[in-house]
Amino acid sequence: MKRPAGTSRPASLNCPNTEAIINDLDVRSKALLQLAETVDPNRLDTDLLDERRARAEELPLSLAWYRRKRLMGDGPPFIRIGSRVFYRRGELRRWIADHREAE
Repeated sequence: MKRPAGTSRPASLNCPNTEAIINDLDVRSKALLQLAETVDPNRLDTDLLDERRARAEELPLSLAWYRRKRLMGDGPPFIRIGSRVFYRRGELRRWIADHREAE
């Protein structure tokens, strides 16, 4: 990413890795934009559940249970986007079926 002529970088950004970091962020942002173009928002609305909807619609346990299971690594598969956590409806149902005890 080129800077316009006559602009200077703040002193806090004068480190040897700054250009590499900026280039890496540029590459990652382009990849995210390409991914966003392939996403069908209608499918996400029904397939991808945030933590609270997963709790309300599929597995009615406390939010603390979901967080503890994620931390321990033995809960349903999840997707983290920033600080938000999502569950795919199908994977959540499959996880529940796999953990059902025989009657």
